[in-house]
Amino acid sequence: MRKLIVLLACLCLSFPIFGQRNTAAISGTTTDPTGAVVPAAQVTAVQASTATTTRTRSNDSGFYQIPNLTAGMYSLRVEHAGFQVYVQEGIVLQVDQSATVNVALKVGSQAESVTITEEPPLVDVRTQTLTTVITPQMARELPLNGRNVLQLMTLAPDVSPGGSRCFGQGASRPESKVTFVSASGARSNETAFYLDGGINEDPYTEIANIFPNPDAIQEFSVQSNSYSARFGGRGVGGVNAATCSGG
Repeated sequence: MRKLIVLLACLCLSFPIFGQRNTAAISGTTTDPTGAVVPAAQVTAVQASTATTTRTRSNDSGFYQIPNLTAGMYSLRVEHAGFQVYVQEGIVLQVDQSATVNVALKVGSQAESVTITEEPPLVDVRTQTLTTVITPQMARELPLNGRNVLQLMTLAPDVSPGGSRCFGQGASRPESKVTFVSASGARSNETAFYLDGGINEDPYTEIANIFPNPDAIQEFSVQSNSYSARFGGRGVGGVNAATCSGG
């Protein structure tokens, strides 16, 4: 009976975790000067604004991956016995981005370190997703009617204002007429909207709920091609927004 009570209490306190939808990841391969892979290297990612640390190790193929990172600036530290410490600074992760950082370790003492300050390439070589990220600078400097940040969706390729207004959206949501957009030529209710990893849609009109003002949105991405199945529910596009966090 006691075990049953504990089980019921755990079920009542459990809740789904949505955060993985709006998180980023860093992955790559660790190699030595000859190009051979270096397994079991310790890889540490540190977020600049919060000092949050995430660790992993490269596998037998020298591959490592650090998932579920919030958007922001990071430094990457790679260590292995017999090699100098490798430090990559200034890695900027955008919402739902998969960044590739390949690490070439140099032979030497761990008391020595090599620091790279160049930003890694922004090209996503791990997925085929066509993604446009709306940054805080865009939200601050581009004109917005009514401070509706979703108007900036039309900056993404293959996205245009208008689209078919379905299910009487104009009558039931007149304040949201600026969010009627067409992705890939589809209807305005064929785009999924997520906020901090959770679905953020009006179940009746099937368009976005009211989003926070631009000052509260850190950034959001618009995906219109080959996006992950975790954004399922709509056929042509997805909007993935993250709110500002503390430091």
